[in-house]
Amino acid sequence: MLKRWSDREKVQAVHKRDLESILTELGIMDQVNSGKTNCARCGKPVTLERIQCLFMEKDEIKVCCDNINCYGRLLQKDPDR
Repeated sequence: MLKRWSDREKVQAVHKRDLESILTELGIMDQVNSGKTNCARCGKPVTLERIQCLFMEKDEIKVCCDNINCYGRLLQKDPDR
């Protein structure tokens, strides 16, 4: 599953109605629902309502929360932005 997503070009936006199906397809929806998913930048739990973005880091799917500081730190490390 990971290869399928890692070979795609970057997706700039996902509609909220599609987020659950994407998380399910990626195999992380259960983790998000059970509170076991944390922001890759601040470490705080990320709920479905607080997901700002998904990204690849070291061949792993990571989640960033909706805190502007976390998202800003993520953007600074992205060489394509």
